[in-house]
Amino acid sequence: MDRLIRALPGLHEIKAEMIDKGLASVVERCPFCMEPNALHVSVALGVNNHMRASCASCGEGFIE
Repeated sequence: MDRLIRALPGLHEIKAEMIDKGLASVVERCPFCMEPNALHVSVALGVNNHMRASCASCGEGFIE
């Protein structure tokens, strides 16, 4: 739970940028393990803007 709480600001920043740019999916640096190009993120644009993220490196993830 502590890892998620520390990662939430980074996840929120990624989500806000995706919504602003109209991007439904991106690959970003993982806020859990800091591995570049490991976090696969998708946002349900036009529906409810909920986010799903999963790291290919550390296996951590987030579903909103």
